[in-house]
Amino acid sequence: MVSRQRTILAISFLPIVFFFLGFVAHCIYVAHFQIRGCSDAYRWSEVVKATEDIPAGTPLRKNQVTTQYVLKSSLPINPLEARDFDIYVGSLLDVNIEKGSVIRSSQFRVEVVADCHGC
Repeated sequence: MVSRQRTILAISFLPIVFFFLGFVAHCIYVAHFQIRGCSDAYRWSEVVKATEDIPAGTPLRKNQVTTQYVLKSSLPINPLEARDFDIYVGSLLDVNIEKGSVIRSSQFRVEVVADCHGC
């Protein structure tokens, strides 16, 4: 009777053991790609996100945003990365930005400066 209870107890722990082994294998897989740079699917990027609604035509200020690490595979096109943020401070936004959304470099107003050498 005792050996049967031990067998049942051992069998009931098998799913937990397999889950743990699968989790460890997944972590090793992810770490491999992070180190080797084989895939952007598991790479993180520090991006700029709005902490409030920002209307179009407003110059971007530091107190309107925060940074957050996000998987590159889930980012929109042209995300404003934290390392480039200082370049955009004071630039006018061309569109409305909703609170919590990733700010993209393509959402800023482009000012064309004419190069008039010899005009």
